[in-house]
Amino acid sequence: MTAGEKPLNLLLPSLYLYFPVTSSGLGEAGGAWGSRSVRGLPSVCRAPSTEVTGGLRDLRRPRLGEGWTGGPRVAAQIGICYGQVANNLPPPSIAVKILKDNKIPNVRLFNTEPTTLASFSGSGINLTIGVRNEDLHDLASGNTGTSLRWLQSNIFQHVPPKQVQYIAVGNEVFLKDPYYTPYVVPAILNLFQALGVLGLSGNIKLSSPLAAS
Repeated sequence: MTAGEKPLNLLLPSLYLYFPVTSSGLGEAGGAWGSRSVRGLPSVCRAPSTEVTGGLRDLRRPRLGEGWTGGPRVAAQIGICYGQVANNLPPPSIAVKILKDNKIPNVRLFNTEPTTLASFSGSGINLTIGVRNEDLHDLASGNTGTSLRWLQSNIFQHVPPKQVQYIAVGNEVFLKDPYYTPYVVPAILNLFQALGVLGLSGNIKLSSPLAAS
């Protein structure tokens, strides 16, 4: 890293719990260790150093021979990973209402579908917005201007920058979609420079979610 360069902040969630979002609300949770997701099922994410307890049960990694334990409180903020590759899902506007009713403060979106972004705009829910693997080549091979245009037309045209906390660059590329591996870091660098042009590089962090298996 040369003088004047800023480090890139990476978000690497370690646990997803899967909560189906239906017209009647959030379903019963299931879970798995690792930065994994099931497309079509929203999921709760947390960082490895935090502890989520209460109705969701204590989700810290158990030691050998130790089972899950319970507790009465939530010690960290949780968020829903809102996938849409499934059937019988409510429209985004209804999903947003369900999330707000359940006081979910953070949501990860897997792509920049305009109707979904517009539904979340102004909701008060903090967003992690995904860059599709298919978009990585163009972002990596372009320049800062290419990434700037992508950000403005795909994200900030639909949702205000202050609502975006993270941009997830690709999804589980290294293990599950390795063709795109060479494009991840160049795409992150170009997006970082573009965020800098907009004065947002200190507010919006960049990530590339990893698959555990």
